[in-house]
Amino acid sequence: MNNSSKASRRGFMKAAAIASAGVAASSMFTTAAAQDERVWDQETDVLVVGSGYAGLCAAIEAANAGAEVLLIEKGPYLGGNSILCAGNSLFA
Repeated sequence: MNNSSKASRRGFMKAAAIASAGVAASSMFTTAAAQDERVWDQETDVLVVGSGYAGLCAAIEAANAGAEVLLIEKGPYLGGNSILCAGNSLFA
């Protein structure tokens, strides 16, 4: 093998990688555009985003004050990322 064949292989690999990245990026954008738009029309007094320790405390205090509270969590379980601290939390 000589140096010219190594350079052409390297060039081919670079071109293939760039083409693959372009195809992946274009499919990502078409998938995002094809999703249906969700409509949300629920009303609440207090919206708490996240059910970690701070979110739970905020939701409880707002409910105790008489507000209608909606608590949303991105994860599959209540407690958010606070549950990952494995009991190493300080409470007042």
